[in-house]
Amino acid sequence: MISGKKWQMAGMAVALVLAVVAAVLPADQVATALDDPVAVSGRLLSREATGDSSAWIEIAQYGGYSLLLRQEPITSSLTTYSSTLKDNTYVNSQTRKSINDWYNNKLSSNARLRDYAVTNDAMRVLGTIGAGYIDGMSLPTGGEARKGNDIAFALSYCEAALFCSMQYSKILPNGELFKSSYEARKNCELLLPEYVGAYIAPAYWLRTPGNTSYSAGCVAYTGDASEVTYGRAYQHTVTGTYAHHRPAIWVGSGIFGSSVTGKVWPMATDDLGLGSSFLQKHDVTVELRATFLTPAASSLSVRAVLAGDDGLGEFTFENVPPGEYVLYIKRPGYIARAMPVTIANTTGSKYALSPPGDEDMGVFRLWWGDCNDDLCVDGRDVMMIMELLAEGVDAFDARYNAACDMNADGVIDGRDTMMVYEMWNKIIWDYPGAESVDVFS
Repeated sequence: MISGKKWQMAGMAVALVLAVVAAVLPADQVATALDDPVAVSGRLLSREATGDSSAWIEIAQYGGYSLLLRQEPITSSLTTYSSTLKDNTYVNSQTRKSINDWYNNKLSSNARLRDYAVTNDAMRVLGTIGAGYIDGMSLPTGGEARKGNDIAFALSYCEAALFCSMQYSKILPNGELFKSSYEARKNCELLLPEYVGAYIAPAYWLRTPGNTSYSAGCVAYTGDASEVTYGRAYQHTVTGTYAHHRPAIWVGSGIFGSSVTGKVWPMATDDLGLGSSFLQKHDVTVELRATFLTPAASSLSVRAVLAGDDGLGEFTFENVPPGEYVLYIKRPGYIARAMPVTIANTTGSKYALSPPGDEDMGVFRLWWGDCNDDLCVDGRDVMMIMELLAEGVDAFDARYNAACDMNADGVIDGRDTMMVYEMWNKIIWDYPGAESVDVFS
């Protein structure tokens, strides 16, 4: 973290640069001349990754920090900007009070979002109305902020126009409309709930005051006949109008965790003319579990995808939080494969997982023959196959069990029995890398 004194010196330096640049450039070019946050599009942090009841959208980046906007509002019903309708100051607004109460009292005390939240200068840059829409850009100041007022805050008009809207205007009251950037539009499309087609359905209040004591900034969904039918950033919305409270927050970008990839074999490749539903019965599931017996959260569970005609598959996890995991790989009829994995606390790391040693040539190869999922291949698996074989069960039968059709040819027959004998007496701990896995917890 950067000390308060260094941040103060940095702020003085930025102010000096601003004064120089503003003196030589037109007002509408100042923002692009400075080192401002950069709009990014649509990277979503899941509920599991934040510890919140809503996902969050990354709308901008600044150095090693990310500006996040909550995908869902914190208010279940629409609310006025302030309890006193003539007061359009953010400091006294119901919007600010609601957001502070949510962060300090309602967000879980052990939410992962708190681990990465940092202080900011949003209260010093509320933004102003009119042609100079480019002011009001908050910046992270780097201090740890697990609790406190204004750690979470409402976006300014400038931030909404540039980072999360479909269109905006520079001049009041009915100035020329501008199409928002690609990034801002993609972010706006992710907002929940959706009001597309509704007429003047407010999405969320902003912290920028309007041009009268009765107005404040707001992003609204509109029902006009123009190309853009929702997500318009307004500088002038009557404070008595009802809208949502939607917090933003600056966090360390390390909250997005790491990218984890790997290769697995074999994948079923032929649907036999039965469609994707047949192949799905033979899917390879890959998870990053806390323990071997603990199913992973949905964000840490993926299905491998086919990467070639030879049955090679690939898997990818995004935004994996740092920690200790058990890599768990399973295909019906195959011995589950497992291996301990450590993901370090390093921003944006990329992990290409592979088994230890040269035996598997960098691919997590699965052994067939475990029809009953007891982590070993033995006579009980043969008995399962023989029972269905005797009754002539195939892929058209409701009793079809993909675990007994290991070669995925749609027929449970002697060839599957031979596959069991090929891997006879294999157990999970025979896999390279699985020797230390505790399969009982």
